[in-house]
Amino acid sequence: MSDIEITRATVEDLKALAEMERIGFPLDQYSKERLKYLLAHAKASSYKIEEGGRLQAYAMMLWRKGSRTGHLYSIVTHPDYQGRGLGGALLSKLEAEAMERGCTRIRLEVRADNDTAVSFYRRRGYEVVKELPGFYTDEALGVRMVKRLQGRVRPAARG
Repeated sequence: MSDIEITRATVEDLKALAEMERIGFPLDQYSKERLKYLLAHAKASSYKIEEGGRLQAYAMMLWRKGSRTGHLYSIVTHPDYQGRGLGGALLSKLEAEAMERGCTRIRLEVRADNDTAVSFYRRRGYEVVKELPGFYTDEALGVRMVKRLQGRVRPAARG
């Protein structure tokens, strides 16, 4: 899959995004209401990859006014489409946007026992900076990972 088309996710995608959260994160998915708020009102960037009207993957990054850190809030690829580089393409898109916004780093939280995700982020230059005991609904250990962005940094975006 060499030409991956990434487009903005909107409130019109809410049902598909909520289903993707349910599939990707059976214990800790974001509610439909939370997703709707983030898509409609929050300072967030949401992107999706779909083909033939079927959502294959999506990702969301939150921005805080005046902050130079983007917060990767969610990234998930439907199991039927894993291993095709979709997650990496979405992450690259968000990292590029973070740099355009003047961010110097990105942070995220992930289950410590999700070896696939932790390895994915490590390969992309993220490092574990903190353990988060009891972070998840089932009291599972989480880890905070951070990547320092390189390249030309612009002033932090306002708003």
